[in-house]
Amino acid sequence: MARFAARGLRVGVVIAFAAGALLVSLLFAITAYVATRHYTVDQRERAMLHQTYTDAAHVRRALLNDADPQAVLDGLPRSSRAT
Repeated sequence: MARFAARGLRVGVVIAFAAGALLVSLLFAITAYVATRHYTVDQRERAMLHQTYTDAAHVRRALLNDADPQAVLDGLPRSSRAT
């Protein structure tokens, strides 16, 4: 009977250790995913905002020089994601 109890305790400790390791791994994975996603979304937004300001400055300069508005807009680079 004592041998069975010892085996049961050993199995219980191993299962508890495995469950703890799984929880820690999940915590690290979720943290890394959220941090990476947040960083990439922020970086993408900054890049789009910078491009918008650059395009607006280009359009303003061209229109101040009496350029054709449609030609100026057609000359802007098109984003591959624009819909």
